[in-house]
Amino acid sequence: MSSRLGDIENAIIDRLRGGLPGTDIEFASLAAYGGGNRPAMRAAIQRLQAPAALVGFVDEARGPETRELVRGARFSVFVADRSLRLNENASNGGPGANGTYALVDVVAGRLANYSLGNGLRLIETQVRFIESDERTAIHEVSYRAWPIREAPTQTLTFDGDAIVGPLSRMSLEIDPIRFERIENTSGGADTFAIVPREIRWVGEIEAISNSALNSLEENIETLVVDRTLADIEDDAGRTLTGCLIERYERDGPRLTIGNNVGQVATIHFTQLNPEP
Repeated sequence: MSSRLGDIENAIIDRLRGGLPGTDIEFASLAAYGGGNRPAMRAAIQRLQAPAALVGFVDEARGPETRELVRGARFSVFVADRSLRLNENASNGGPGANGTYALVDVVAGRLANYSLGNGLRLIETQVRFIESDERTAIHEVSYRAWPIREAPTQTLTFDGDAIVGPLSRMSLEIDPIRFERIENTSGGADTFAIVPREIRWVGEIEAISNSALNSLEENIETLVVDRTLADIEDDAGRTLTGCLIERYERDGPRLTIGNNVGQVATIHFTQLNPEP
């Protein structure tokens, strides 16, 4: 029988399979543990073949007084590694061991901002040292399955082209029409003129690979360098004429989104002669 918390736990485990692309680190043992009790999880992970990861549900605040920023079920991912020699630092690695610091990086690389569907996204909240001895080390990485109210994905085009590709999640933000006063120095009445306004595409540019994302970004930056002036259209039937693409701003590093890669970004435009 399927359950919400069980589905999240299984999704985390499935996401960790295969380790981190670009490395040769994989978990020899990967399992769920029915609860986030730390002493019990410490004992359980030491019985597994290293390098090991153990995933467990911790708690979830559901009361009406719970603040929006702390809503969501919390999960712990315990990682453990074991050196083949005594008196080695199993956190840093050693003979036959990658080390728990490397395993923490694998977990973070696979789960960072990972979309679970149904408006849930994994947010890393803490990394904690648990214990170590002359051969074994254990660390804990904590996550919240955060319910994010995301704006619906829009189909946006610039000069008739979907410049962010078909997989991206971008929303259109339009500043209001503003006027500037033009003073009449001849004694007559002042007049008013509409001033240029800013328009933004905000969200995640997503592609199936780094090379595909590189191509999208290179095309956008070429449009910026060329000072391209064109119309913006969306699937709500709006057309914004005479928009100059001004700059492309990345917000943070690239992300792993499911099997794809993405970049949180904003594309800035200026509509030179706004019309109602």
